[in-house]
Amino acid sequence: MADNGMYDNRIDVQEQQEGEDYIQIYMSDIWRGLVKFWWLFIVLAVIIGGAVFLKSFTGYKPMYKASATFTVKTRSNLVNGTDSYSFYYDRSTANLLSGTFPYILESNLLQEAVCSEMGIETLPATISASSVPNTNMFTLTTTGKDPQVVYDVLIAVINNYPTVAEYVIGNTEMDMILIPTVPEEPYNRFEYRDKTLKGALIGLALAAVWVVIYAIFRKTIRKKADIQQQLNQKCLGVVPDVYFKKYKRDIDTRVMWTNPRIGSGFLESMRLLRNSVIHACNREKVLMVTSTAPGEGKSIVSLNLAIALSKAEKKVLLVDADVRCSAFPILLDFDKQEKDGRRAGYLYGRKVLDRTEFYAVLEIKDEGIHFLTFDIPDKKTGQLFKMHKFKQIIDAVKKDYDFVIIDTPPSGMIADASLIAEAADGALYIIRQDGIRVSRIRSSLDDLIANDTKILGCILNGASSGISGYGDNYGYGYVGSRYAAKGGYGYKYGYGYGYGYGSRKNDK
Repeated sequence: MADNGMYDNRIDVQEQQEGEDYIQIYMSDIWRGLVKFWWLFIVLAVIIGGAVFLKSFTGYKPMYKASATFTVKTRSNLVNGTDSYSFYYDRSTANLLSGTFPYILESNLLQEAVCSEMGIETLPATISASSVPNTNMFTLTTTGKDPQVVYDVLIAVINNYPTVAEYVIGNTEMDMILIPTVPEEPYNRFEYRDKTLKGALIGLALAAVWVVIYAIFRKTIRKKADIQQQLNQKCLGVVPDVYFKKYKRDIDTRVMWTNPRIGSGFLESMRLLRNSVIHACNREKVLMVTSTAPGEGKSIVSLNLAIALSKAEKKVLLVDADVRCSAFPILLDFDKQEKDGRRAGYLYGRKVLDRTEFYAVLEIKDEGIHFLTFDIPDKKTGQLFKMHKFKQIIDAVKKDYDFVIIDTPPSGMIADASLIAEAADGALYIIRQDGIRVSRIRSSLDDLIANDTKILGCILNGASSGISGYGDNYGYGYVGSRYAAKGGYGYKYGYGYGYGYGSRKNDK
């Protein structure tokens, strides 16, 4: 019984922790929505505030009001039979006058009397009556567009109302205590500030609702458990986000195992990932690394996984199959080496171990790996994959290595990844934390599986936590901005101008 109690307590603690994690995730999503859609608050506040102001301004009609207040007196007879007038304040009579006033107006008696006195056919103003609570005071009010007409109608009502009211409630006398005057200002003054502010607040509220909806319906991979639950795939590892502090001087911001500025957390995650990959592989030695979309960090994971395997005394070949838009010229600092010029047997300052018409195998001595790069014109890129030359190349070189890591284009964008999969024994799928919709990831995985590609597992990349941990800046120093400047993926995902993923000229 004690063991069951401890087990139940552990379950309760686990469920409570998961609930707190998801609350933090949704709070992070709301924060992300605020950061992403901050402009929407401004736009809606300006548009709706302006629309309310414009509607109020164009529809504004000044209305004037004139009123007169009376005290009501009723006539009574003395007991001795002598007619006399004993006047007293009678609040019930005042209430009766205000209560019967609508019926008096509907009877047309008052309207006809007023129109006859003013010499008009219809009333140009609205007439109303009310009693002051708990008093015998009674107020007549007229409203309309013209201040003088409003005043004239009120005077005509005052002259004729007692006579008309006598037919309804008997003998009464009304003493005027508030003399009416011609109104000088409209009673419905145009309060543009209040109306504009109200519209702006409505706009802000709508933007806030949109952010909440955005947070609720975002279906992305946020946690390691989501990979199993939503994709039905195994998670081989979690790679943390990496940030570099800004310095006035230029520093090495490449996310690489050999960069001394990389923290121990990243290195430990790559060791764990390496062990998981080795354990997941049975006879698989040719592994393709792909993702759904650009910017998920597949090239960085490919490079560091290759280095981590080499640290475990594995002979590794890293293949740059993303020939249309490679990230390795920056990651391996080829630009700097290229300035040194090419010597016989060297390419990008690295020793060439093997070379053919399509590819060259370089020795990357600092990282302890070999690197296969394709040095072919863009117009022959399609031939490399469609004519099965790529598979022939991999089959020719893989016998000399324990592992061949192939960095591919995003599988969710073009068909290259599916063609490359023919040469691979299995695939490692990179998923950026909270980056791509689950539906897109599923579709990309389904395409690979439909082509008989064995999915060895997924890798959750760019993992972070905290209120703003799911932002758009995924770490990786400033490599991303430098890469984009070199003609990287940027935000252009379609073919164009023969450059692969959009025009590199435009990406610059």
